[in-house]
This record gives sequence, C-alpha cells and structure tokens, in this order.
Amino acid sequence: MGVEASVIVEFADDIGEDAQNVSVELDNSHANNLDDDGELKSNFLPTDEPVFLIHHDTDIQITEVKCTDGSVRKLGTNVTRTREASGELFPLATTKVSLSYFNINAVSVTWYGNTAKLEVDDSEVSAKSGTFPCYGDISFSVKFNEQWKLSPPAMSLAEDESYNIAVVVYMEKVI
Repeated sequence: MGVEASVIVEFADDIGEDAQNVSVELDNSHANNLDDDGELKSNFLPTDEPVFLIHHDTDIQITEVKCTDGSVRKLGTNVTRTREASGELFPLATTKVSLSYFNINAVSVTWYGNTAKLEVDDSEVSAKSGTFPCYGDISFSVKFNEQWKLSPPAMSLAEDESYNIAVVVYMEKVI
C-alpha cells in the first residue's frame, strides 16, 4: 500500500526559457522522506507526509502550490542542501561542466588521480589549469527557495492498493 505523489510545475505564459531554471525534488535530508536505513523513500504510507524542495531562479516566483487531495503547507524558505555531480571528466583545460542547479558559485572536488584548478561562474564549472585528463566528484551547496510538506487525506489502503496525489506548483516571471 502506498501514496504516490507527483509534482507538476505549471508555468505562466511569460516564463519561456526560464522554465529550465526550476527544480522540484524530495528533500533527501528530511526525516519524513527517509526509510529506517536512512535511504530516500520512493513510496509513502498513507500516514507519511513527504517534504519537497523548490529551487528557481530569481526572476521567477511561485504564485501558488496546491494538491489534488489532502493539503500542502510551506515549511520554510532558503533551505540549503549539498548536492553532488559524480564522475565529472575534464579531458582538456577548455572543458566546461554545467551543474544541474543555477546560482552555484563555489564547488569542492574529490579528484581521482590528476587534478585541475576549477573556476565557477553561475553554475558552469571550467577547468583552468592542471594535469589533464582529470576526473573527480564535485560537491556544492544549493539554496532551495522553498520547502513544502504534503499531508495526504486520512485513508486506509489495502496492501496492494495505491493512491495518487499530484502537487502543482504554479510559477510566473517576476515583473
């Protein structure tokens, strides 16, 4: 038995290309989302209240967050989490890697063998000097704009039954 929640982001007509600057994901550090082994859950019990994070660029704003059943409420703003880009290869000094989040201006790297000096400019990591090729895991801090919690309605499900809830985040461009 389980509640399966999907998050859908609905953009106003004026968002355009800025839609790529939005990330909505389960909070992998919040106890509500972790199983007994500390791993991120993929399914939730009817009594669970999953917590999710929203990351967006400064020229976008959230206008509403609603769900198809139950309720959602904002838990906080400007929540920082560490993320990783594992196994990044820098074959040449001109190599650039784009991180999957924006407004990242500092990284740390665990190198495997050869190393390089990296420079970060708004989420684009460039190798400036070093011994090439080099390979490493990049970690960085991401500031999520908002943290929300879904509270499903009271229900009981059979062991093989599931119940789907969609959470919709409405966004528009800041004027």
